[in-house]
Amino acid sequence: MKITIIGGGNIGGAIAGGLAASTLMKASDLTVADPSAAALERIKGLNSAIRTSQDNAAAVEGADLIILAVKPWLAEEVSATFRDKLNFDRQCLASVVAGVSFEKLKTMLDNGKDVRPALLRLIPNTAISLRESVTFIAS
Repeated sequence: MKITIIGGGNIGGAIAGGLAASTLMKASDLTVADPSAAALERIKGLNSAIRTSQDNAAAVEGADLIILAVKPWLAEEVSATFRDKLNFDRQCLASVVAGVSFEKLKTMLDNGKDVRPALLRLIPNTAISLRESVTFIAS
């Protein structure tokens, strides 16, 4: 499974670190996208095999799961940068964005093709970087 995390801040970085350190996937199958070169350098410091990008649209291509991990007030603007590249027939999107409902996510991700993505809500904590987190998952 190939996973792309959009947002390399505290929670996106913690998820990336936990996944890269796990036996669930190869770190090279993980991509983290963020506009900040400093954030991406920090991610690379977790595991040099993690792929990084400052281009959200390019980062989601080929991913099976996209995890949206940005601040709530950026969610709509950021999702607009990659929604047209999503293939909703084979890709799922999971959100860790607080306060953004599934209905709002569906609206933000509407690419005009009348197909909606499979959506998941993840509520982890930063202990996920140590693989010691309880994560709530809802669909």
